[in-house]
Amino acid sequence: MGTDKGLLFDMLAAQKLAASISEFRPLDEQELAKTNTLNPALKEELIEMNEKLKLTIEENKKKSGYTVNRVNIADIPSEELFNAITTPYRGKVVFVDFWATWCGPCRMAMKETEPVKKEYEGKDVVFLYLAAENSPKGTWEQMIPDIKGEHYRVTAEQWEYWGKKFGINGVPSYMVVAKDGTPVHFQVGFMGVDKMKEMIDKELAK
Repeated sequence: MGTDKGLLFDMLAAQKLAASISEFRPLDEQELAKTNTLNPALKEELIEMNEKLKLTIEENKKKSGYTVNRVNIADIPSEELFNAITTPYRGKVVFVDFWATWCGPCRMAMKETEPVKKEYEGKDVVFLYLAAENSPKGTWEQMIPDIKGEHYRVTAEQWEYWGKKFGINGVPSYMVVAKDGTPVHFQVGFMGVDKMKEMIDKELAK
């Protein structure tokens, strides 16, 4: 039509800015300046979203119950990494969640499992969350305060090795590791809270 002005173009630009906010990246000065060129209603909505995100980020700094493990895993060979990560939890049952920040089913399953995790507080159970580099670091860091457990973010090469070794052909995928470090169950897709508890209880009883 020979123009790049109008509500449609404003909506496309706003959608791009909103995507940044949805990935837990507050708008920078240049992006905020861009909102001044948009339809006033779209600008108002984006500014409100951005302010809410900044408040969320500040609140996340106060949360506890999760651990970001910052060991230099990039220096650990892929074939040794899973054992290196799980060795500190020997003597405990480890429920492993292979996930990604952009995975809707992952987030839905996590909401279902939160009440279950509370039932195992004080028991020999560890909830371990593993994500790869395709989960943007900033997004990952802002999501995990609401996911109680142990968190690692690995390289693409390490994740690819696990995919071949364990059969991870989609997320979420899950594994149960026995107290002696032996993987005793693996599956792609959430098994449901009842089956989850059954598997954990079975290993706890040993």
